[in-house]
Amino acid sequence: IHTICNTDKLQMFYRSCDPLQDIGISVNTCPPMPPSYKGNLRVSLLLRQSIEELYLSANVLTGVVAPLSHDEPLCLPDFPCFTFCSRKKGVYIMNLFFLCSPLQGQHDVHVVLVNQYGYHIACFNVTFIKDRGDKGLI
Repeated sequence: IHTICNTDKLQMFYRSCDPLQDIGISVNTCPPMPPSYKGNLRVSLLLRQSIEELYLSANVLTGVVAPLSHDEPLCLPDFPCFTFCSRKKGVYIMNLFFLCSPLQGQHDVHVVLVNQYGYHIACFNVTFIKDRGDKGLI
């Protein structure tokens, strides 16, 4: 388990769910930060497979509401969304993703990235624990 952020207002931890590959995740800043601040999540890894196409599947689990699921293509042959699209096996990639402010309490996010052949490019779990007494956004 790796620590991304560990303050009295927000704790963020992650772990790879791929036994063959670890990844790196960081944020540009941890609390305290202005309420209107929007952060970025930086994910980095060494590609074990090429990515002509890349698909994201994310499941958000909370103790309060039903699980949320989100599936989205990140790289398509005629519509690359990110600079890492069309990268080849063995290339180190790093990219920024927008980080939304989590709600109060604990949230577990399970993310799987799959290429055009169904190979797992990355698999990781991120846990956000936001202080229930903090009324502002992170």
